[in-house]
Amino acid sequence: MDLFSQKTTHVISTGGVNRADELCFDPRDQLVLIANDAESPFPFVSVVSTVNYSVLQRITMNGTGGTPAATNGIEQCQWDRRTGKFYLNIPEVNGPGNDTKDGAVMVFSPQSDGTLQIDNVLDVPVSNCAGPQGMTIGPDHQILLGCNDPNKTVPSTIIIDDRVKKADMAVKIVATVANQDGSDEVWFNDGDNSYFLARSGGANPQQLGIIDAGDGEKLGSDQSVPIGLPNTTASPHGTAHSVAADPIFNQIYVPIPSTAGLSVCSQAGGSDAQGCIAVFTSVGPDDEMASNEHGRH
Repeated sequence: MDLFSQKTTHVISTGGVNRADELCFDPRDQLVLIANDAESPFPFVSVVSTVNYSVLQRITMNGTGGTPAATNGIEQCQWDRRTGKFYLNIPEVNGPGNDTKDGAVMVFSPQSDGTLQIDNVLDVPVSNCAGPQGMTIGPDHQILLGCNDPNKTVPSTIIIDDRVKKADMAVKIVATVANQDGSDEVWFNDGDNSYFLARSGGANPQQLGIIDAGDGEKLGSDQSVPIGLPNTTASPHGTAHSVAADPIFNQIYVPIPSTAGLSVCSQAGGSDAQGCIAVFTSVGPDDEMASNEHGRH
């Protein structure tokens, strides 16, 4: 899209039947990595050039050619400026499709022709992180994995090291943070050195999780802010599963659906019936959050 003319300039087909979901961008090599996460029998990722607007490569996660057998889709990816590599979450490998088996983080190196080489498929133990979905690049060599925990059996999320050797078979866990499960998308805000987690899955109720990134060694869970009710059959509420941060003003943005089930929108002057984008700001050195000007939550 051209932001000045507000017109679509190119339409790039990934060749999938179902949606193209989450993506990430490598500004050095001008590449976008995007997942068709709901394809059958196996999902795939496409490597797209932002120079000639073409698909340079497709990698299908079917257990062949060095890929894992992704049995519950593909989730968030990130490009890491420190290593120049792509990292990609696979919620479950060789499982029944419910995140009860180990997941994986794939590591890719961009090549001179614009394609990606698979460097590693790192095991993510389900005992530490059930269903790695969200991913964000933190300080030092940290990468936070948002663990969705749809079965509500592993109430934790993990932070891993981005330094990977060819021989590594599993992620190197820097920290396991208790009581921060349920994430779909996550974000690191370097303005206040904090991670923010849209905890729409295992969390009960849905919450905005906050983790202090610390000094690379000491990490801690500050608090969680209620943002909605669980999305269950008995209580079919919408999920608030996305989060983003502005590092200049340290404002945190969370889209709240009209069916979230709590009065987050109306408490700040919006409409619960219509939904809103809730804006949270830091109100103290301990990173406690307030929603708009209407006080602490």
